[in-house]
Amino acid sequence: MKHLGLIISLCLASVPALAGDKIYVHSSNQIALVDMETKQSTALASPTLDGSMTDMATDASGNLYLLTFNALYRYDLSTQKATKIGNHGITGANALAFDSNGRLLAASFSNTNLYQIDPTTAQSSTVGSLPVASAGDLALMNGRLLLAGSNDTLGLINLRSGTSSIKGSFGLATSVFGLATSDSNILYGGANSKLFKVDPSNGAVSYLFDMPSSFGQINGMANFKAAAGRDEDRIMNWAEDHYGSLFAPAFSASRRLGDYYYRYYADTGSMLAFKGDRIFYYTVGSAAPADLGLMSNFLPMAAAAGY
Repeated sequence: MKHLGLIISLCLASVPALAGDKIYVHSSNQIALVDMETKQSTALASPTLDGSMTDMATDASGNLYLLTFNALYRYDLSTQKATKIGNHGITGANALAFDSNGRLLAASFSNTNLYQIDPTTAQSSTVGSLPVASAGDLALMNGRLLLAGSNDTLGLINLRSGTSSIKGSFGLATSVFGLATSDSNILYGGANSKLFKVDPSNGAVSYLFDMPSSFGQINGMANFKAAAGRDEDRIMNWAEDHYGSLFAPAFSASRRLGDYYYRYYADTGSMLAFKGDRIFYYTVGSAAPADLGLMSNFLPMAAAAGY
């Protein structure tokens, strides 16, 4: 358990998680890649579309998809060419994100439908509902879908059970048009020219820095590459929601070190770590981690609860 001991030491030392975080940020007509550690933005493209960009998303291969009120595009950064896939037929479409199963999801400011768009044809269909209409973005974090919603709200959607709720308010006097999760599982947001961290458990924001004045208003954001879904996250999400007294705060970031995939819960001083098909549980002050057994024994319980 050499690696697990190192993980515990790093968690207790509160190692910062910003190093190397990069996210895409776009205005109505520009795309930039932003390094959240150095606070530097690199202009990448000014695509020619049929209207203003209302959002963008990246798939697991890093391909870029751009959204307007009318159509879906695929954008090739190497050739600087936007290829129209087709009209999506969603009135007021302003939010786009890939889920952990590779589905391209979308939302609108004009209703509370959750849509799926076929990335090869742009055909859309309604697949669920949202707690409020979209203000401007969707983001996936540890298998959970989050919404920058109307009325300054952060929404949460369980894609397996179909339930949705409001987690809290951003506390801003303006709409949040951008929401994205980084490689280190930090949730970032954008409004006007400002970028900030977002607490996914309640929507509270922590200001980081402003985009350059020449960039214009932030219209949306996207992670550098969509993350594939993991059964470990399903189990940890279930544990947080059903055993909150043991695992808090909820929405703690999933991380990797060596063969371990884990979350550290600072409020309760506990950790869940996975290695292969085994789960380990540790609390601060314990002599050694407890082996909880096989992950395959816990996954059916999480699945039955809608995770």
